[in-house]
Amino acid sequence: MFSKYDTYSDPPSMDGTIRVHADNGGKDIGLIKDGIFTKWGFSSRCVCWKHKAIGIDRRAFEQTIARYAHTILVPEKDTKVVHRIAVDDFQEHCFRDCLSLRIGEQVFCPLLYWEVLQPIAA
Repeated sequence: MFSKYDTYSDPPSMDGTIRVHADNGGKDIGLIKDGIFTKWGFSSRCVCWKHKAIGIDRRAFEQTIARYAHTILVPEKDTKVVHRIAVDDFQEHCFRDCLSLRIGEQVFCPLLYWEVLQPIAA
């Protein structure tokens, strides 16, 4: 199931964790474990206020996350809020945009479709 030619992730580790990389193949944007993609970040970087949406690198989403995960979690380090959405729901409601942030093309899903979970413990 895992392709060794997938440049947006590393091969699964012994515990089944997959590290997911950004479009340039360098920076890690999150991990997939047990079918859950977790993208950690600060609220100022997780949420695009222009779109009122959470964005994920387009190619990483299409090549890795959509193939190996069923759920997306986005815990915010500063506010401790956790956003959750099923990958199928993300795909259904997402749209593309290439912001001038030098981060490449992103897919965004409006906050309206995300479930907000109880804040995580500090």
